Amino acid sequence: MILYLLRHGESVANITHTFASRKLDLPLTDFGVEQVKQISQPMSKLGLNKIYTSPLIRAQQTAQIIGDACNLKPVVVEQLREIDVGVLDGKCIEEQNRQMIYDNVISKWNNGQNQVGFEQGESLNDVKNRVVDFLKIIDNTDEKILLVGHGLFFMAFIWLFCDNRGPSFHSGRINRCHYSVLEKHSKLFSLVEHDIAPQNSKKGLY
Repeated sequence: MILYLLRHGESVANITHTFASRKLDLPLTDFGVEQVKQISQPMSKLGLNKIYTSPLIRAQQTAQIIGDACNLKPVVVEQLREIDVGVLDGKCIEEQNRQMIYDNVISKWNNGQNQVGFEQGESLNDVKNRVVDFLKIIDNTDEKILLVGHGLFFMAFIWLFCDNRGPSFHSGRINRCHYSVLEKHSKLFSLVEHDIAPQNSKKGLY
């Protein structure tokens, strides 16, 4: 099995520096739509068999554009939703002590404290459980599958399920409308390529 993890294009939440996982469901910007359009044709040449997407609108918009190019209908799955950041959700990351709160949780995840979570939100163990549930849907297949989702969620996916992950949680960061390639070996995945944009994409969009 080969998984392509594609982060959605630029969204309104990105440009306003706002956490948006549950309370806010903000769309792509015009620039974000253009980003996705530019990579849709190169991605159509990957030979994808299926597309799964987070239910959040910015991911669904991204998946639909890619799906149209690939002649595939995206399947919406709740398990790919962005990580629930609890009390931070809907808030600007630059206000008050929110960056410090976020950094404190990520620091604990780096140290293996997966039971720690965002206040009123998810722990890393919670995220792991829903990824495991999702992987049961696509298990035992040799297909090429595209997952369209979110930055924090994909960092957790790589951190939890890749045998060659980087030294820290944020090593798995994928830029907007970039993707990473994972290949399954036994129970874990190997990170084959990371944070790449198709070569045919226009300069300046990424």
